[in-house]
Amino acid sequence: MRIEFAHAELPARDWNSRELRIGSAADNDLTISGPGVAEHHLRLLHDERGLVLLVIEGAGRVYVNARPVRERALVRAGDSLGIGDVVLRLIKPDTDDTPQTIDSASMRAVAGPLSGRAQAIHERLEIGPSQAWPLGLGHAPKASLSIIRRDDGMHLQVQNLPETFMVSLNGIPTREGRLHDGDQINIGPHRFILDACDAADSPVAEDPLDRNLPEDSAGPRREVWWLIVTAAVLALLIATLLFVHL
Repeated sequence: MRIEFAHAELPARDWNSRELRIGSAADNDLTISGPGVAEHHLRLLHDERGLVLLVIEGAGRVYVNARPVRERALVRAGDSLGIGDVVLRLIKPDTDDTPQTIDSASMRAVAGPLSGRAQAIHERLEIGPSQAWPLGLGHAPKASLSIIRRDDGMHLQVQNLPETFMVSLNGIPTREGRLHDGDQINIGPHRFILDACDAADSPVAEDPLDRNLPEDSAGPRREVWWLIVTAAVLALLIATLLFVHL
């Protein structure tokens, strides 16, 4: 996985280990600084389900694609992580330019009016006028994006977009190009992520020392326990009052 800084505070970094600790303290694997960044803020951990984000207790929230995460979340290539004023992007590096054998793919909207929606890609996916996903670009009402499946993988094509209007692939201005899993496409207020299943991909090996799934302990544990304790105290007080009156 590659970690890039949205505002270029630091150079991009490739990360291949099982765990990555992030915070402002020098003993982290990735040290970042800025308002709202705790000394030990979060961990990124390869789990049997994928990549898990764990917020360190006492640190501020982390925002995944602008949505707050209090404790943990499953993340993947293409996601943005907001830590205080710092924004990181998770990128799957393109280390091999050979054609991908893509079994299935989908386009996921993570920013803009379509955020939170996804569409499967079969032979072709159109995003634009008269489609299920309109771009709604006021200065380019006829603009559209096409994702086309070919023998060598998925390809991006842009149509009817003025030269003054920029579309970028992983931050690089482009009008067409071959796509890989985790690639990010930006156009106007929209940001799309390609989620592809590559037949050559192999799952991350399971660590026998860490079998807990994110769902097993998900949820605001501190708030849940406070609710339970409060309910128990109230029940005890009510029972005591009833006993005294009797």
